[in-house]
This record gives sequence, C-alpha cells and structure tokens, in this order.
Amino acid sequence: MLTARIQVNEYAEKKYDIDYLLDAIQDYIEPIKGNSKWGYTPSYFLSAKYGLHRSYAEYYMRRGDLSNRDISHILASFDKGKTAAFDQQYAQMMYLQYKNNEIDDEKIIDLLKAKFYGREILLMAPGASLRSERKRIETFIKTYHPLVISVNFIPEIFECDFTFFSNGKRFVQVSGRWKNLILTSNIESDETLFKVNYNRLSGAFSQGYNSLVMAMKLLKEIGIEKCAVAGADGYVDGKKHYYKSSLKRITEEKINYNFEVKQAVRMLKIDVEYITESAYE
Repeated sequence: MLTARIQVNEYAEKKYDIDYLLDAIQDYIEPIKGNSKWGYTPSYFLSAKYGLHRSYAEYYMRRGDLSNRDISHILASFDKGKTAAFDQQYAQMMYLQYKNNEIDDEKIIDLLKAKFYGREILLMAPGASLRSERKRIETFIKTYHPLVISVNFIPEIFECDFTFFSNGKRFVQVSGRWKNLILTSNIESDETLFKVNYNRLSGAFSQGYNSLVMAMKLLKEIGIEKCAVAGADGYVDGKKHYYKSSLKRITEEKINYNFEVKQAVRMLKIDVEYITESAYE
C-alpha cells in the first residue's frame, strides 16, 4: 500500500500525505499483528524510502517513544553520507536533536504552579492495576478529591483533570481526546494548552526516557513535594503490564528497569504514595 502511494506521488503528480498512512498502520495494523513478525514493516519501508541502513529505523522503533511519523521525519534529515553503515552515535545525536526543541516555558511553569497549588495530586499510569484495583482508586479519588493527571494515555474508565504527554507515539494514538493538555516540547501540536521543555524533564532518568519519572519531575519543578500514583505496575514476569493491549511497548523492559525507575524517583526526593501495587515501591 505504501509503495503504491509513493509511486502515485512520483508519477501521477498526486500529493498523498504518507504521514497519515504511517499513522494508520501504527494505530490499526500494528495492534492486529501483535507479537507476530509477519508481513511488511514500517521500519523496512522507511529504510527503503530514505535509502538508509535498516538498523536506523529499527533503532528508533525500539526506543518506544517515537511514532512512525516521528521516525520518518528524523530519517528525512539524515546526512547522505550516513546511509550505508549503521552509526549508533549519529543515530542518538539525531534523536536528541529531534527531541530537544528548546522553548521558553517559565510562564507555563508559573501557570501550572497556580493551578496545582494546595491540591492533592494523583498521577495515573496505564498499568493493568487500573482495572484490577479500580475500586481502591475510586475510593481514593472520592476521599481526597485530587487533581488527576494521566501520563501518556487517556483512561476511558476514569475522569482526568490533566493529560501529560512526553511520548509522541502515544500522543498521536489519542489525538483530540484530551483535557487540559500538557506536552513536552518534542511533540508538535497546535492544540497544546501547556508546553514544557523536554530537556527540563528528561534528565531525571538515567535510561533516557520514562514518562512517569518525567511527570514527577514536572511536579517537582512546580513545587509539588508529594503525589499519589496509580497504575504504575512496573514489569513482572508472567503478569499483564498494561490495562489495554494497544499500549504495549514493542520491546518490553526487563526486571532491572524497575530498580532504575525506583532509583530515579528516589533521586527526585518526592514523597510518592502508590495506591495500587507497584514494582517501583
């Protein structure tokens, strides 16, 4: 399908936007494929489109925080001298360059401080415990009336006051369904209510990227010293990790990842109450 669209663009003078096809494959085809490896893959297509070693596209796919559209835009900006052999250092540099869109976010930080001041905060991650421990979460919300902030997803079973996204791949999957949207600067959107620097938050995690840690770092930046967390299940062998299969990462994290997240939270010196079972405790 993608190859046919490219040919139409080149030879029939039509202007099909390949980005939308990449989004459609990611949103509808990849969840059907699941863990199986059959069929054409976006990484092969993108590698061929830009004449690059296929390891570049596969490298970005494995990161888990880029949409197919993001990867296409990164590869489009590659130096033609980097096509033949995979250069991981160069790939990382291009990734960081794409991510690090500097903006002046001081006014946004002040606005968030005013909105969050004096409120209990509940961060909601997309773990399977959102369903299995739903009553506990509902009891917490009814008792403390917190500001509920979903992290890189929007839960259908809970009402959220804010939605935080630092992952472009997750963001395009739920476009248009947010409330009080907070984005990091690596994500493009004309509908952002609050946008903060990716760099301001990304350094909180030694592995380079964890959306929950970044959300906690944002809370620290606006003066919040404690928060509650639901759905941060972590990674446990043999257990379902996400409350929806469509949220599953292409590559699952390993057990030592739990320790890395726990250490990152500890370094933030934020008082965290896990109201659902978590491997990060």
